[in-house]
Amino acid sequence: MRYKQTTSDGCLASCLFDYDNEHCTKKDELNAVVAGLSERDDFLCGTLKWFVKERKKKYVICVEFYNYITFLKSSLKDHLDRIKIIHDFISVELLSDIKHLRPIVRADSYDFFPSPHYPHFVKILDFIDGYFLIYDPWYGREYRIPASNISYSIDSVRRKLSFSPLVIWTEE
Repeated sequence: MRYKQTTSDGCLASCLFDYDNEHCTKKDELNAVVAGLSERDDFLCGTLKWFVKERKKKYVICVEFYNYITFLKSSLKDHLDRIKIIHDFISVELLSDIKHLRPIVRADSYDFFPSPHYPHFVKILDFIDGYFLIYDPWYGREYRIPASNISYSIDSVRRKLSFSPLVIWTEE
């Protein structure tokens, strides 16, 4: 069993902690979530700034909406030496191509557990025979999900939630 998020907004932090292969605590999760919530511009930006400072890793964010790239570059301007922002269409094909990087994808929570539509982050672990193996921090476990479900969830982020689909991974 992997770490199970303890807060409603802990999915991104839980996925980012998973790169460290060490046990995440509730205190760790809360520190990262509070950093995200304390950021006036954007939760994602605040969370990434905290991880850059605390974890000393480099991150890549692949973003679909070009206007969000401009926003991120402005908000993260003091951290662009550790956060690389690139543009691409977020799709099942992209995720299967970069599965070895164990990317974190912004999805629609509605497609993973009974909830209203809300942005949710899951980590892609593998892609085999039309199924993704994912780590879902809401449940704290790995499971297989059809690629079509991931595709639908990304499209829901794009169309229903009006958020830019995005993928994050570490640059080792």
